[in-house]
Amino acid sequence: MAKGRKCSYRPAETHEVHQHLLTTFFGDVKGFLNATNRDEKAEKLADLHEVVEQLMEYYDIPVDRVRMIKTKKRQELWGFDQKIILEEEVMILD
Repeated sequence: MAKGRKCSYRPAETHEVHQHLLTTFFGDVKGFLNATNRDEKAEKLADLHEVVEQLMEYYDIPVDRVRMIKTKKRQELWGFDQKIILEEEVMILD
């Protein structure tokens, strides 16, 4: 705990967990975007990673399933590691 701060805690009610995870997620994304150096960005990415893991647990989505979907999408499309940006997508109707 940071010096000079006083905090109080309580267990989250079941109905509060989802909203709190989403609020924390968006707050952490904002924190990442506002981070000014590599160490701050690493800290915010760690926070985001924790929230994503908790969302997966909340929705009962195993990490193996997420990895499988990620791999499948990389095979069908591409990953960000290829530095390609999709600028437009046009639906073709038969």
